[in-house]
Amino acid sequence: MQTWRDWQIVRQIGVGGNGTAYLVARGGVQAVLKRPAAHVTPAEQQRECRNLYLAATLGVAPAPIETSPDGILMVYLPPPPATPVQERARQLLGNLNRLHTRGFVHRDVKPDNVVGAQVIDLGALVDTFRDRDVAPVGTPGYCPPEAYQGVISPLLDAYGAGWVIVAWLGGPAPDPARFGMPAGWAPPAGWAPLLAALLDPDPRRRISCGHAYHRLTGPWCDLGGGVQVAADLVEVPAWRATLPAAPCQDHYGYATNLAAPDVQRYLAATGTRLPTLAELRQVAVGTELARAMRRPEAAIREDLVSDLGARHTRRTLWQPTQEGVLFGGTAYAEAETLPAPPDPNPMIGLRVARG
Repeated sequence: MQTWRDWQIVRQIGVGGNGTAYLVARGGVQAVLKRPAAHVTPAEQQRECRNLYLAATLGVAPAPIETSPDGILMVYLPPPPATPVQERARQLLGNLNRLHTRGFVHRDVKPDNVVGAQVIDLGALVDTFRDRDVAPVGTPGYCPPEAYQGVISPLLDAYGAGWVIVAWLGGPAPDPARFGMPAGWAPPAGWAPLLAALLDPDPRRRISCGHAYHRLTGPWCDLGGGVQVAADLVEVPAWRATLPAAPCQDHYGYATNLAAPDVQRYLAATGTRLPTLAELRQVAVGTELARAMRRPEAAIREDLVSDLGARHTRRTLWQPTQEGVLFGGTAYAEAETLPAPPDPNPMIGLRVARG
């Protein structure tokens, strides 16, 4: 059996243009080893190490154990064997969305670069706030048409994630000569609409990882103890069915421009309440909280910025909570209560909880 240092190489788990990933073991402990390809320069290896530390801090990549010029050793956390594909897909999409809401794009999402629901091979990761004039990268078949034009967008990763899910469902590998859903393959029941939306060759129609995450989450997130938080904001049909005379604006299907008194009436009529900040943090995976005023550049990644299922990265709707923090967007002081301005706040949407 081959070894690396004092680790035994169990099997290959992925291969890419910049290296090969292996499952390794030592004394009953398993880990992931990424060995760089011969053409990878020390500067490129250093960049990948830096990107790995960043992504691991966000929880979207395995935590590094050791980094060196001849290999990167990472924690191995596979999903439990019985984890349904829907939950694995939901976790992967949530992890990618967490990257996107900080301004980063992986650019080479494919089955070989996913361990459990986390991503590896981060040499192609770009910072959309700072990186300019980067060369197009990606694996033919797993990257959409615009990748070959040098476009950098979170929607590149959404396309790759679609092919990862196809592989998890037992589907075929992509044909590099064509784009979109695999020809001649019928997905299992219920998967076709989501996969078609992720694998749409037109980025104007393709959904984001955050949007896809929402579709897989279901209407309520169960926090235990009988407490549930809605997975998404109140949509226009639900608002109008409950309060026909209360005005709202249709913002991509969400009920917005809600006056604070109407919010309170809606809560009373539906037997729901505003979630607490602690509850929202428990469900903040694909849609996340802003906890302070936005600041430029890298500081944005220190805050939690909401995607809310948008097609692109930064559509933001605000959620007032009992602790005074708005969901996505600019925050009030936590000591303040539900804001009640003279005119409706044009960006207030509503997320509810029960129990």
